[in-house]
Amino acid sequence: MALIWALSYAWKEVEVRNNVLVTKDGQDPVQVMNLRIRTDSRGRLVGAEKDSTKPSLLNTQPLLTQRALNSNMTTAELRSVKSIIVEATSGAQYAVRVTGYSSSLPSDGVRVVAFNTPSGVVMVRGEVVTLPPGASHLLLGPEGEPLEGIKGAMGIISL
Repeated sequence: MALIWALSYAWKEVEVRNNVLVTKDGQDPVQVMNLRIRTDSRGRLVGAEKDSTKPSLLNTQPLLTQRALNSNMTTAELRSVKSIIVEATSGAQYAVRVTGYSSSLPSDGVRVVAFNTPSGVVMVRGEVVTLPPGASHLLLGPEGEPLEGIKGAMGIISL
């Protein structure tokens, strides 16, 4: 999986010329330390199987996706939240990295999830995202202005 990510990242700075992976200026060949990857006659990266008449085309897959936050997410889904994008009522967006979470079930039966971030806690109750009272100063906009209300939030989760 790491090799696929590395190739996808490197793809922005390389291209295939005459069945050789080279830097964009075409001067230097890129060396891949994996004998199971080669290029086919059309310049695509393929697996180098024993049966070379049917090579498998290498594909990339997304590692992260955006999803609406909900306190009813499963434990696996909660663990997969890597960051949260909070949209203020002003339209400004704030992205915070998630360092952990905790959840509780109050007497009213609606689960509450507290996502810990370096900037503070982001609370999710049902589908409503809030900051603890008095915590709007923890998220600052590009001009240093505090968050003035939450319009919505999305989680960036790993697949």
